[in-house]
Amino acid sequence: MKIFSNLFKDALLYGGADFVAKLVVFLLFPLLARLLTSSEFGYLEILYVSSAMLGFLVRGGLNNAIQRYYWSEEYDAQQKKVLVGTGLLMVFAFGATLMIVMFVLREWSVDMAGVLGVGLTATGVLAMTLLAVVTQFQQFFLDVMRLGFNKLKFLGFSFCCRVVVYIFAFLLVSFGIVGVDGFVMALAAGGLALIPLGYLMIKEMVKLNFDRSMATTLFKYGYPFIFVDIAYWLFSSIDRWMLASMVGLESVGQYSVAWRIASIAMFVSMAFSLAWSPYAIKLKTDYPDQYKMLYSSILTILFAAFVLIAGSMSIFSGEILHLIFHGKYDSVALALIILLLCVVLQATHHVFALGISLEGKTYWFFRLSWAAVLINVVGNYFLLPAWGADGAAISTLLSYLFLTVAYYCVSSKLHYIRFDYSRLFGLFLVLIVLVGASVMLQTFELEIGSVLLKLTILVAASLVCLCLLRGRLISTVSQVVS
Repeated sequence: MKIFSNLFKDALLYGGADFVAKLVVFLLFPLLARLLTSSEFGYLEILYVSSAMLGFLVRGGLNNAIQRYYWSEEYDAQQKKVLVGTGLLMVFAFGATLMIVMFVLREWSVDMAGVLGVGLTATGVLAMTLLAVVTQFQQFFLDVMRLGFNKLKFLGFSFCCRVVVYIFAFLLVSFGIVGVDGFVMALAAGGLALIPLGYLMIKEMVKLNFDRSMATTLFKYGYPFIFVDIAYWLFSSIDRWMLASMVGLESVGQYSVAWRIASIAMFVSMAFSLAWSPYAIKLKTDYPDQYKMLYSSILTILFAAFVLIAGSMSIFSGEILHLIFHGKYDSVALALIILLLCVVLQATHHVFALGISLEGKTYWFFRLSWAAVLINVVGNYFLLPAWGADGAAISTLLSYLFLTVAYYCVSSKLHYIRFDYSRLFGLFLVLIVLVGASVMLQTFELEIGSVLLKLTILVAASLVCLCLLRGRLISTVSQVVS
């Protein structure tokens, strides 16, 4: 079916572009760390984290709002251009306001950072603020390119923003021209220079007219995502802070290693998310009578894929850690298995949460994400002292489990979609078997007998998944084609 093939190709394309950018940054970061002292490197991380927080205010959930309404039947082709133009003008207004506010508060920000023990400079404040604004402009352009399925433009602009600019800033540091503040300012300045290019690439999809009613619609839909983004920012960082204060930095390092390995599977989930966003609403518009069935099929296929991806990594978790780190982090194998389960649950959110988006009740994202943060904090408080990194992983799993169930329940009430529960349950049993085998057969050395046994289990699991999927795919294709 063309929809599924296009979705798969787009996931590979957008995921591949993101992978190349992250690979370049990953390879350059160790070199950058050698050029900077440990305190300078820590200061750089503070600027990055702070810039990400400020970026939420500039974005204002507009990316989610435009993706929701762009392929909606409410707007014709010309109105869609005005919709994008209104969103772009709102990003400009939010960004300009933030720059003015932070310029006025730059000295106060330096004083507050000093109270917290961080030697922030006024230049650093302005650099991280400009980086936040520029990054959100870049992301806006990339999101619009995805909505218009402009794949080559997306690849080119993404490469310039995420690779060329970063290499330029890195070279300035390597030649001793700038320090940490200058590095962040170079990233911001390089990104700023690319904004005209980004606009030219989406010009045919934009009409720079400010429509008040559209702006109101975008703001009402999007502003809850500001708090959702902050919640997820806390959600992804609070366990590390609590580990550091309650257990020690060594546990933070162990847990971070487990998350870094699990993030390989998370990367696949995010690649799907990038490709899925433009299709999610478009399917409802193009197939008003069959979109629910398509959503159900996509969830089943997605769940099966992540059962096998996470299951494969889980069953070889010990060998992967031992091979990469030569036994230094063998102790986090269980935490890695648990975190891979989190990735499987997170992947289902792309479909389970659709009912909330379709009905525009985005305040539920705010409520549920903050509830997940609370669960994570309480779980960490009780589990970290006894279990360390494993406790942090369990707490994270409980939070993701809550979000999965909550998204399903709320979405079902708002916009009911009947999923293929029998096949999902069968795939869930396959996942449980793979996780059980991962724990019971955990080894760290590459032993031929153990590897063959694990491969046999994976092959059997794959065959079961294919059997569960086969009938569903044929049914979906035949009904939609007819």
